[in-house]
Amino acid sequence: MPNTPGPGGGDFPERSLTPEGQKIVEAVRSTETELPTLSSVVFELNRLTDDPIASSKDFEAIIMRDPALSAKVLQVANSVYYSAGSGVTSIRMAIVRIGMSGIQDLAMSISLVNTFGKKSKTSEVSIEELWRHSLGVAVSAAALARACPVPTAAEDAFTGGMLHDIGKAILIELDPDLFIRLVQTSHEQNITFREAEQKILGVSHDEIGELYAKFRNFPPRLLPALARHHLPALDNDYTRLDLVVHVADVVVNRLGVGDSGNGAMPAMISSAITRLRIDKAALPDLIAQACAQVDNLLTVLL
Repeated sequence: MPNTPGPGGGDFPERSLTPEGQKIVEAVRSTETELPTLSSVVFELNRLTDDPIASSKDFEAIIMRDPALSAKVLQVANSVYYSAGSGVTSIRMAIVRIGMSGIQDLAMSISLVNTFGKKSKTSEVSIEELWRHSLGVAVSAAALARACPVPTAAEDAFTGGMLHDIGKAILIELDPDLFIRLVQTSHEQNITFREAEQKILGVSHDEIGELYAKFRNFPPRLLPALARHHLPALDNDYTRLDLVVHVADVVVNRLGVGDSGNGAMPAMISSAITRLRIDKAALPDLIAQACAQVDNLLTVLL
C-alpha cells in the first residue's frame, strides 16, 4: 500500500518522527494492524446523506440490517436527550423524531463508542471520559453551526466533533501505556496533550486521526475536523467545519466536560470566533446549554 499523504497534503515528515512515533504511523498505515473499523452501515448512511433523493425509508432499510444498532437507536430516541411526547417504537418513528441527519449522527456515535470499546485496556485510562469530551464537542459544534449567520451543516459539525479526537482512541488501542505516558507528561510539564505528543512522538493525534480516516475511506468532508481542529484554516473560501470544531473543542475543554488528557488548556485561535461571526459573550452559555444533556446521552450510548 502506498504511503498516504499526511496533513496538508504532503507525506509525513518522517525525519521528525521519533522511533515511537514511527511505530505508531506504520501501525496505522499497515493493512496487518488490527485496528477497529466503523460499521459499513455508518458509511452507507453517510452516502445517503449526500443523496438528494434519499428518503427516510432508505435510511430505515439500512439501519434495520444491523439489529444491535437498531436497538440502540430506539433506546437513544427514547432518552431524555430526544424525548418529546409518546415513546418511539420503530426506526421509522425514530427518524421522524430525530431527522435523517440526526440518525446519521447517532449511528456514527454509537458505532464509535462500540467500536473502540467502553473501557480501555488499563484502568488508568478512561475511554469513557474521552467519549464524554468528544460528545460535548459534538453537541457544541452542532449548536455553533446552527448559530452561525453563514450556515455550516450542523450534522457534519456533530459528526466532526464526535470524530475529532479519534486519533487519541487509536493511540489507546495501539499502546495504552504510551497514552498514559503522554497524559502524565502533559500534566507534569503543564503542556497540552498535543505538545506532549510532539515531544515524545513527533506526530500528534490530529495527524494520526486524519491518516486513519483516509485509510478507512471516511467522507472527505469530515477530514478537516480531524486534521485541523487545533489549527483551523483561516482562508475565507475554506470549509467552516474545522472552525466550529476548533472553537467547540477549546470551550468544552475549559468547561471541563470529559477529559481529553490535557495538562494545559489548548489555545483558541484569536480570529476563529470572529470568522464564525458569533457573539463571543454568548459563547460559554451557548455551549454550556448544548452540553447539559451529554451525561444522559452518553449513559445510553454506553
